[in-house]
Amino acid sequence: MGYVVYIDVFLFINLVMNFTILILTAKLGQLDAKIWRIILASVLGAVYSLLVFASDLEILSNFFFKILFSFLIIISVFAPTSWRKLIRALTYFYLISFVTGGAALAISYFIDFSNLVANGIRLFGSSTVNWWVLLLSILILLVAGKCFWFLYDSKMKEKHKLSLTISFGERVVSLQGLLDTGNSLKDPLSSFPVIIVEYHSIKNLFPVELQSIFEQFRNIENLNQILDLTKEELWLSRLRFIPYSSVGKAKGMMLGFKPDEVSINCNDQIIRVKEVIIAVCNRQLSSKGDYSALLHPALVMAA
Repeated sequence: MGYVVYIDVFLFINLVMNFTILILTAKLGQLDAKIWRIILASVLGAVYSLLVFASDLEILSNFFFKILFSFLIIISVFAPTSWRKLIRALTYFYLISFVTGGAALAISYFIDFSNLVANGIRLFGSSTVNWWVLLLSILILLVAGKCFWFLYDSKMKEKHKLSLTISFGERVVSLQGLLDTGNSLKDPLSSFPVIIVEYHSIKNLFPVELQSIFEQFRNIENLNQILDLTKEELWLSRLRFIPYSSVGKAKGMMLGFKPDEVSINCNDQIIRVKEVIIAVCNRQLSSKGDYSALLHPALVMAA
């Protein structure tokens, strides 16, 4: 029995699968990646698969060469970043790839279509089957990935919820926070770690005139305007400007302050920290409202 392989279909199927796997790798691994780099890596992966299938070069099918190429794909998408994040990306990449391949193989055997293996690549006797296998595999992968991410995200957030108390002078506020492993903010002057807190949750910590400063900060253009709004010398010496970047905003600025102390309840242990900065934001951090602060991981590393 003869087999016909359409190169355009072969490339397209591999391109879509590579793209889906890399998107899920970035999502599950909580890694930043530009879409054009994912598309480029997907194209390179598809071309490589074609070369493995069509070429007689044994090195392309070599196990160690495949490992090296997959690592280059990960680097092309996620670099520059730490080695730890690259290893995490590679782990998710292989995990998702194995799940996808297993789903495609299971579907093909379940439907009992004829198949063959060429240079380590499994082919199917009908191009129609390829499309059904592709669509079903992607659907299974997306549903499984969505369920896994939901369970993982819910479990990790619940595990990382901590109660904390912020004190300044005679005023004290208590609130619920989330240990945010992605929070790497530090005060540029002191290098103290930063806790991001919703304004409404610590509003009572501020004198009335300080409240107006934090409420109007988006419209305040320089430090002199802040100096004109308050005569609280103690507070003025504690105010900080915290630069940050986020999706959709390359350069932003938050107004913060240095409290007297922050107490964090972590694993039934009270951690008291004085070398810390509170950055105040005017938006809700949790859509469910179950926490109102994002803690820097360095604050609880010793617990």
